[in-house]
Amino acid sequence: MASILGSLIQSTTPNVFPQVEELRQYMKQWNSSSTPEEQTKIISHINQFLSTLSNKKLSAVAQYFSHFLALANKTERHNPVHALRARSRTTSETNGNDVTHRVGALPPKHDPCGGVLHDLLER
Repeated sequence: MASILGSLIQSTTPNVFPQVEELRQYMKQWNSSSTPEEQTKIISHINQFLSTLSNKKLSAVAQYFSHFLALANKTERHNPVHALRARSRTTSETNGNDVTHRVGALPPKHDPCGGVLHDLLER
C-alpha cells in the first residue's frame, strides 16, 4: 500500500514526497522503538522536522500522511476480517454448523476511505 500511495504522491506532487517519506520513516522508528526515552527522542526529531516546513507544505504532508494512515488502518481491518470469515466458512463445512448466522459474525462495515482501497487494489 505504501508503495502505491508513494507513487501517487510522486506523480501528483513530487516536491512533497520526500517530506512524507521522511515522516513515515520517523513514525516507523517510533513504532519499533523499545523504550520511552527512544520514543521521546524520535518525537523531538519529528517536531524539529515539521517545524522546518512551510504552512503550505505542512498541510500537504499532513493530508497525504492522513491518507496513508487511513489506508493502512483499512488494510489492517480487511485482513483479519478476511481470515475470520475464511475460518468461519471452514468451521461451517467441518461441523455442519453455520457459524456466521449463529453468532452473527462480521457484518459488512462502512468503508471510511470511500472505496479508495478497493480502487487501488483493482489497478
